[in-house]
This record gives sequence, structure tokens and C-alpha cells, in this order.
Amino acid sequence: MEDPKSKSGVYAARAVEVTPDAGGELERRDFVILASQMLGLAVLYDPSFEITAWKLWLIAEACILVATLFNIFCMAVMPILDKLALFFFLFSFLCYLIVPITCAHKFNGGLETPKFVFATFINLTGYDSITGGDFVAFMVGSAGLATAFGGTDAITHIAEECEHPERDVPKTMWMTVTIGVVSSFVLMISLLFAVVDVDSILASPTGVPYIQLVYNATQSLPGTVCMSLLVIIITFLALIGIVLACSRIAFTVARDGGFFTLNSFLNCVQLLNWFCYGICIVLVLWSGRRFAAPGPFRLGPAGWIINFLTVVYMFIQGLFFFFPYGLPAEVASMNYSSVVFTGLCLVPVLGWFISGHKFYLVVSEDQVEQVEGSVSTASGKKDGELGDVQVV
Repeated sequence: MEDPKSKSGVYAARAVEVTPDAGGELERRDFVILASQMLGLAVLYDPSFEITAWKLWLIAEACILVATLFNIFCMAVMPILDKLALFFFLFSFLCYLIVPITCAHKFNGGLETPKFVFATFINLTGYDSITGGDFVAFMVGSAGLATAFGGTDAITHIAEECEHPERDVPKTMWMTVTIGVVSSFVLMISLLFAVVDVDSILASPTGVPYIQLVYNATQSLPGTVCMSLLVIIITFLALIGIVLACSRIAFTVARDGGFFTLNSFLNCVQLLNWFCYGICIVLVLWSGRRFAAPGPFRLGPAGWIINFLTVVYMFIQGLFFFFPYGLPAEVASMNYSSVVFTGLCLVPVLGWFISGHKFYLVVSEDQVEQVEGSVSTASGKKDGELGDVQVV
């Protein structure tokens, strides 16, 4: 099955090849993920330990502080750290590919059946045949998985620091999608065969299913800690890059006369990401794909299809970002993305009318006349051209 986020990755890569600046699409991450993994290990050792919001917040803030200090004082070692992170990722991938399935087979008397891995659908969301059933449950679950696309455009935020961004940035984005799709699919199959007691994994007191999965398979607390530390270290290395990307975003928006807002709320993390990209893609299609001179990364006629399918996918999947995670919906478990999304969209709109229109991307009269002259010249060009700019 074709990975839907790959089409989005294609568009993002093409857009960066055309306009390689540090702004990219505003990155958003949930720093609480790292904290939740740390506290999950604490619960594994002491089931009476209680995970609370303030504990998550304090640990997350501490991680952000450390990552920020690293970006301020240790930037000289970033190239070396990136290379080490790549090799560490490959090592961790092999560990998770081999250890759980081997231990599950040795200590638990066998592995899950192919029927469980490929043909069993477990729906505990409360969505029944009246409320959409397995399809709605699948789409709501896919909304969370779709956040994997959020990291694809991370490289765009340091595009201005690359020697050949129009070539290297799209290449990096394509490699990210390819490596991510292949490695995650292979790892998912391996871990599903290694599942021991699926009910305990789904109801794990750690709040982190992979920790419970590894513990059930290995039957070892020290082994589970070591395996979990691999993911925690990778997450922290990503956190350093996230802070780096956010600093470049703040710089770019401020340089253009705007204001910077970091949004990391609920499912809006990915929804706002798609919303920003969706506006750009729709405008590209509306303009007939006449938006920049061609470069080394070209989509050709396939660009129309990819752009269109990307918009359709983001619209359909985006609707399920607003659905409750399960039924019946309660105050504590309700999905408030619709409220947050609306509120966050109003912030830049109000900012524009209050002061943004005076400062953001202000153009001179000479620039306006230059654009109008290009449009007038294009009136005599054949379809598919805008002055010296061709359809890409």
C-alpha cells in the first residue's frame, strides 16, 4: 500500500527546492513525549508511582532547557553529533528488530501467529457500526500515525545554511521518507510477532506501550530499561534538532516582520502543519503551477496528480483529527482539537489586522510594478509559461 505521507513529502521537497529559506513550515513537537518515557520507566519499577501533569511538565521543561543550552554553547559539535545519531539510530533499530522477537520466542513459548499480525483488527475505541465502526477507529488511529510526516520538513529550517539547498534539501527529505517507511514497516511487523499479552500492553500503567511490550517479551527489568534508553536517547537527540529548527523559525518570521508562536496542542500539532501546507498547495494548483523557475528536483506532469492527491488526503484525514479518541467521550478524554485549532487560527488573523499588515513582507512600489510587468509580459506567452518562469 502506498504510504500517504510520501505524497506530502514530495510536495514539501519540491517547495523547498523552489524556495530554500529557513522558514519552511512551522515545526511543532510535543516535548512531553520524552518525559512520558522517563516516567514510564519509573512506573515499571514502582507500580505505585503516579504520573501527574506537573511531573511531566517539569521534566519536559528540563529537557528543553538542556537542549537549548546545547544549541547555545555546543553548536560546533553538531555535525559530529548528527553523524553519531545516524549510527545510533541504526544500532537501536537492529536491537528492536532482533531482541523482542528473539526473547518472546525463547521465554514465552513462541510468537504470535501470522493471522494475528496481518488479519486481526482490535477495536476498543467504542466506535460501533452506528458510529462508523472499524473504519472510523482506523482513521482516528491513523491521524496519530500521520504525525510522522511532521519531521519530514525539519531540514528546511536550516536550508539557508546549506551550500546547495535546492538539491540537497529535497534529497534529504526523500531519504527521510524512504528510510522511515521501510524501517518502520519492517520494525512494526517484527514487534507484532513479539507481542505477549496484548491486553496488558494496551492497559499498561506505564502509559508507554512499547515499554510494556519489551518487558513482556524479555521478562527483564534491566533489559527493558536498556532497550527503553535507546529510544529515550534518540528522542533527546531529536529534541536538540527541534530546538535548532524552532530558533531558525523564530529568526525567519521575525526577519519578515511577523511574530512567532509555538503551537503544540493536542492533535493540532499535525493539523496545523497540514493546514499551512494545504494553503500553499491549493494556491499552487490555482495558479496553474506557475510559481518558480525549475531546478534539479522536478515533478513534471506528475506534480499535478501529487498536489491534488495530497490535498484530498490531508482534507479527509484531517477531518478525523477532530474526532474523539474513543466513545463515549468524557470531559477528560475528549478531543478538543476543534476548539484549539479555531483559536490558534484566529491569533494570526487578528495579528494581521492589528499590526501585521504594516510590517510583514512589505513590498515597495518598484516590486509591485515589476510583478505587474511580468504578468503583462506573460499574456503573450503560451500556456504553461509565465515570463521566464515555466510550469514545474
